[in-house]
Amino acid sequence: MVNALMTATVGAQRWMDNDHMDGWGWVMGIGMLLVLVLIVALVFFLVRGSVGNSGSGAPSAHDALDHRFARGEIDEDEYRKRRDILKS
Repeated sequence: MVNALMTATVGAQRWMDNDHMDGWGWVMGIGMLLVLVLIVALVFFLVRGSVGNSGSGAPSAHDALDHRFARGEIDEDEYRKRRDILKS
């Protein structure tokens, strides 16, 4: 009984030490590292894209038209015509 238990224990330790990877463990390590890098890059670009579009860039056409009317560059008739064109 003790002999059988010892044999099973030694056999299990040999199996765990070998890992049955046959030298491919480093390939899996590199693969896991690449997946991690891809996930970090995806999160980075998603966050960068959502933050970068808030409040920066050119004003909308409606805003530009409102500013031109407020500065007196166009009169009320011209403002209404252009506003109606933008709405359609």
